[in-house]
Amino acid sequence: MPIPNASYWLREHNKLHKRIDLDADALDALYRAKLRQINKQIEAFYAKYAVDNIITVEQAKTMLTPREFSIFNNKLKYWIKDGSYSNDLSFMASLDRMVGVSKIDRLQRLETEITANLSELKQTQLISMEDSLIKTYEETENAVINVSDVEFKQTSEYKIRVVINTEFQGRRFSPRVWSERSHMTTKVKKTLMDNFVSGNNWNELNTDLKRTFGVSDYEARRLLVTETARINSVAKESSFINAGYEYYQYISVDDDRTTDICNNLDDKVFRFSEMVVGVNAPPTHVYCRSTIVPYMA
Repeated sequence: MPIPNASYWLREHNKLHKRIDLDADALDALYRAKLRQINKQIEAFYAKYAVDNIITVEQAKTMLTPREFSIFNNKLKYWIKDGSYSNDLSFMASLDRMVGVSKIDRLQRLETEITANLSELKQTQLISMEDSLIKTYEETENAVINVSDVEFKQTSEYKIRVVINTEFQGRRFSPRVWSERSHMTTKVKKTLMDNFVSGNNWNELNTDLKRTFGVSDYEARRLLVTETARINSVAKESSFINAGYEYYQYISVDDDRTTDICNNLDDKVFRFSEMVVGVNAPPTHVYCRSTIVPYMA
């Protein structure tokens, strides 16, 4: 069976990562847009309640007026009935609890509205990432089919989605994204409270929020790159075996960012029967950029 040289597989790998860079840039834009929305919410909060552009903890925790409470309570009921946040189980549970209380303070309302925005962000992120990972699997498979003299069927989208949500290193992809929403909400709440306690003005709070979102944006990009490496490896394993290969070679990127883990695995050859993603196939660490190529023993 003819076998393309390593340069073919590396070209395909480089093409993949160029697309992933574009997909990650789209995530960056998504985070920036959502930050602008949340900034408008907080800016309106300051415009309504701040004195000399500062809000104290006491002011933030003042109870809503009966009219404000009624309007917000109706919004909570609409969110629950609408089902737009049904995939965010933690947020839905908090809505159920909140709609049953008799009093809500200003800060609780603001935090809930911000959490709704973060939930929307994570839902969009999840869909975007899943689409990107499906495309990764399909492109990887096609790269093998195009040079193979053995015919085999492409994997269905349903089966690819099963692969995407298969547990990896103790966690599944979708819950990983939603848990990050909870983590992000906690960080934003802390940022708000720290600024109210310190008596910071709106500009200082805005700077802290940008920093918080920047960290979460980086984590989203890191997750996409790492999950891409996993899906790429799983797709290659299946495709190479279907094409008749028994061995693969681990290839790392040779630059100053390459980790010791990948340097130690570089050029080593393994049987597919011994392949374990995360151990002797990428990703062997977060942000892993390595790949595998078929090897004829």
